[in-house]
Amino acid sequence: MCYLKCEVMHFGRSNQDRTSSVNGRELGRVAEQRDLGVLVYSSLKMELQVDSVVKKAFSILGFIGQNIKLERVQKTFTRMLPGPDGLSYKERLDRLGLFS
Repeated sequence: MCYLKCEVMHFGRSNQDRTSSVNGRELGRVAEQRDLGVLVYSSLKMELQVDSVVKKAFSILGFIGQNIKLERVQKTFTRMLPGPDGLSYKERLDRLGLFS
């Protein structure tokens, strides 16, 4: 077993001072570990996992919001270009070789 890939997470208070080893080499200690996309903390509190997921969700929502704003700017800009009036937004994009 490769000891470099192994880490120890202690749960509870009674075993904090124990060390673990593989092939005579002491393993590193961690307070958190990601497994299958889920953060597991030595305190076993789920609030930290929830906070992490919420932060990522808000980041994605912010990205979507930015794209919607850019779409509005693009839509307004295509209306300002000279050419036939009365074209739909999709038709203006097709004529300019753009996509939304």
